[in-house]
Amino acid sequence: PTRAVAAGPPPLGAGAGAAVGGTAASAPPPEAAAVGACSDTGALAATPAEAPTAAPAVPEVVVPLPVDSVDTDLMGELLERYRRLRETSGRAETDAKVAVVRELLEVLDELERADAEVEEDSAASRVVFSAARKFEAKLRTLGFVRVEALGRPYDGALHRVVGDVPEAGCASRVVIEELQSGWVLGDLLVRPALVTLG
Repeated sequence: PTRAVAAGPPPLGAGAGAAVGGTAASAPPPEAAAVGACSDTGALAATPAEAPTAAPAVPEVVVPLPVDSVDTDLMGELLERYRRLRETSGRAETDAKVAVVRELLEVLDELERADAEVEEDSAASRVVFSAARKFEAKLRTLGFVRVEALGRPYDGALHRVVGDVPEAGCASRVVIEELQSGWVLGDLLVRPALVTLG
């Protein structure tokens, strides 16, 4: 008698091969399937090597030099130059101030001459006298001092004699008249007082 054999499932790819051309297609190797899967999804794609990370910058530490290491000769020269510069600047400022005040003193001279010519205790006299005193006050605020002359012994450094009235038996000469006021700024003579001795 003949035994009936049950038909098993067709070989892998047999159905597909029969559908396409009637020939069974061979299955790809497992390694190729794995590589293809990685290429399609990109999940296992190789990543490029990371660039090396630069070392963090270290801040520069400035160490101050000790005072003893500084060139003392250079420091001394710089200080001397600074002192001379200040002296030169101070002299220039003083010279400019004195030059201006010398010009302005001529205005004071005019006021004082006008005060001597107008009638005493008149309105004009009071106005001129007040203007002259204000002028003097302003000069004092700038450091200028009027030379004392009337009744003082003659001082060749501060007085310039323009008249002399000799008196018998008088050995010491004193100022009996001031024709023009003298002024000083500290130790600097701005202008001498013009005086008459007697």
